[in-house]
Amino acid sequence: MNKGKIQNAVPEVIIKIFDLIYGPVRDMIDRYTGKGDNTD
Repeated sequence: MNKGKIQNAVPEVIIKIFDLIYGPVRDMIDRYTGKGDNTD
């Protein structure tokens, strides 16, 4: 039971960390490439 809960929680933590790291990085890349209003 605990194993399943941990496995379910891990992706959420990774996504949150990824957003914290990738968000500013993506903004910087957009600024340097001049694509600040691009749509993914």
